[in-house]
This record gives sequence, C-alpha cells and structure tokens, in this order.
Amino acid sequence: MEPSDIACMKTDLGRMLADLRESKRWTQQQLIADGQVRTSRSTVANTETGRQFPDKQFWAECDNALDAEGALLAAYRQVAEAVQAQKRAETIAARQRLEEQRRSWSEATRPAISLDLSGGSVPDQVTAATGPIAPGASWHQPSHNQLELESLRRPHRLQSAQLDAAIEHLADLWHTLVRTDNLFGPRHALQSVHQQLSILDALLEHAGGEQRHEVLRLGARYAESAAWLHEDTADMQSAENWTRQALEWATEAGDHAMVSWAMFRRSQQATTRRHAAQTISLAQAAQRNERHLAGPARAAIRQQEAQGYALERSERECHRRLDDAHEFAASPDTKRDGRTGHGDFCTSTYIEVQRAKCWLTLGRPELAVPIFERTVAQVSDVYHRDRGQVQVLLAKAYAGVGQHDAAAARAASALHIACGSGSTRMLNDAIAVTKLIAAACDSSAVSDLLVTVDELME
Repeated sequence: MEPSDIACMKTDLGRMLADLRESKRWTQQQLIADGQVRTSRSTVANTETGRQFPDKQFWAECDNALDAEGALLAAYRQVAEAVQAQKRAETIAARQRLEEQRRSWSEATRPAISLDLSGGSVPDQVTAATGPIAPGASWHQPSHNQLELESLRRPHRLQSAQLDAAIEHLADLWHTLVRTDNLFGPRHALQSVHQQLSILDALLEHAGGEQRHEVLRLGARYAESAAWLHEDTADMQSAENWTRQALEWATEAGDHAMVSWAMFRRSQQATTRRHAAQTISLAQAAQRNERHLAGPARAAIRQQEAQGYALERSERECHRRLDDAHEFAASPDTKRDGRTGHGDFCTSTYIEVQRAKCWLTLGRPELAVPIFERTVAQVSDVYHRDRGQVQVLLAKAYAGVGQHDAAAARAASALHIACGSGSTRMLNDAIAVTKLIAAACDSSAVSDLLVTVDELME
C-alpha cells in the first residue's frame, strides 16, 4: 500500500468523525466538553481533515460520545493496521541499506558489552567505567569514561525508512542493556548506554514529526537508564542530571508514561537524600497520569510513596500504600527487560522487601528481620545484585536487634556481590553497615569482616 493510500484512509476516517459529530449537531468544542473527549479542539480539527491521526484512546472516547456503537473504533483499527503494515514493509526494505551504512561508520559506534566476570578490584573498575558524561554532550566531545567519542563519525542524515529501522534497532538494544545491568551490574552497561545516547542525540538533529517523537521517547528511556546506572555507581549528580534529561525529552514527546516514571525516579532520589515531603509529593505527581501506566509501574510508584511516609514516620499511611501496591504487582516470571513496561521489577517479593526496608526506617528492625529472611530466599540467583542489596539491609536489621555475627555474615555476602557487580552504592552501604557492626561488637566473625573490608580498600 502506497503512502498516498494511507493518507486517503486517514482523510476518510476524519470525514466519518466529522459526519458523526455534525449529525449530533455538536461543534468540535462540544465534542470535547459535552462528549468528554480528552483532547484539544485543534486536534479534532486536524483529525477531521486527515492531518492528524490520534491514538486508540481518542477514537474510543469519540465512538462512545457520538454513539457510533463501535463503528468509529473499527474504522480506526483498519487504518492503524494499514499504517503498521506500511511501516513494517518500509523497515524491512531499509534494513539492508542501514546495515551497509552502519558498516561504514567507525567500529567504535557499535555496541560493545564487555562481560568481565572476574570480579576484580572495585575501585579501579568503577573509575574506568563510570565517569559522568553530562546530558547534551556533543558527538565529538571527549568523554570521561574512556568511550573516546572524538573517534566516532557523526552519521549522515537518514531517510525516513532508514530512521525507522535505526529506532527499532536501538529499542531492541535498550532491552538487552537492561538485562545486562540486571545480570552483571552497571560497569558492563554504562558505556554502551552513553554510546547509544550519543547516537540518539545525533539523530535528533534531523528527525521531525512523529519520528522525532519516537527518537525522543527512546532517548528518554536511555537517559533514565543512564540515571539509574550512575546512581548505582554512587554518582548522584549525574543521576539527577540524566533524570532531568529524561523528563525533558519525555515531555517534548508527549510520553505521559515516561514523564510519570521520571517523576518516580526523582522521588527515589529524594528518598536517598531523606527528604520525606519531596519523596511523597513527587510520587503523588507521578500518579497524576496513572491511566497511562501499566500495573507494575503503578505498584512501583505506590511503594515509593510508602518510603516517603516511612521517612515521615506515618506508619499507617506507609503500609496502606504498600498493601495497595500488591494489587498491581508484576508477575514473578517477568524477564525484567522492560518489554512489559516500566516497573516490571516490582513483584510481590520486591514490595515485601520494601516493606521491611520501611520497618527499618520506622525504627523497627525486629519486624524487618523475618521479612528480609523470607524474601532474600525468593530473589532469583540470576539477579544476584538484588540479592546483595537485600543482604545489606538484612545486615543492618540484624545489627539493630543485636545479632552482630549474623549481621557480619550478611555484610560479607553483600561485599562479595558488590565486588562482582561493580555496584559502588552497594559497596558503600555494606562498608557503612560493617562500621556500625564493628562499633558494637569485636567477635571473630566481625574481625574477619573488617579484614575483608581492609583488603578491598587496599
């Protein structure tokens, strides 16, 4: 099907909308106000002339408002299927050309995920892999994390179908990078994330219309990933900068789900600074566009609001939010690569880990210990970094109830995992717990733990 055929279909669909509206003797503004269609008058006008093609939600609301009995929504689906078929055909045709062009770029532009599983000295590896790159850095700006971006050649302007194929390729790569971070930690993913952000920044120079929105949406995903990775390497300034960049790109793209998720991440960062009011306010702001969010994202945001109430010492409100979160929890079988939407990590097990963490914040370590003990066994061995984070919290809980040898054993386990994954944040937390334990007890188990820390710091 040719693009001109698609354009005619959109025009016919718009005329159908206009006819139904006029038969009801409504103006375009009345369709919005009386019909409760959540859009602008200009969108209705552009849609009726075929210049704009809104999403399914718009057509469902119009169908209901105009008593079309499903006819308008069915017509929309026909056009949407034709649009998708055309895009698939263009993408397939462009793949070979894109591959030929990609080979003309420097080999350095290709994603390289080095899976060094030796678990060597953390300080050297973290320094080599995690220096900050400011959002908006130019293509030729030298990097601080050994990416050597000055050696990359800026790709020339892509044709429409080539750009679609590039977007699809980078989207698939993002899911791979998410799983890489889950499995092996930040030092293996951060370089590639920054590399793809540089490519996306270059594509934004020429992309326009809906393709620009697609690049912006993808850029927001990568920026949020960069924020998380920097946070895991204890670089909070870069984490906050990249979260703001994700929020800016998502806002420009009209990606309401990503805007909410960026607000959620800002709330997490406020929790790290122990700002209770800001944690709660940002989590509540993230829920304003909740209709755009999948269940697991709703669960994650609710449990994040609970963290704020724990900081505020509002025990009842805290646990009420955690109970609500269970209603939307992700399946325990999720692959956690983001394909099912934001928050796919937020399983019932994760929520209960957060409940125990809240008990710690509320000063009730005796209630946190049994929950941590139960949930740590439920964390898959594949996600050993998550297990390490629970071990740190459990060590802190054991220290809080005076079981210092048990705390030392959990802290030692967390230190081992931190070294293997390159999580500076986990390493710092484990060392802080070690100091807490050592200040209260000098048993042989605690002495052995101190030796381990000393060896790491050499």
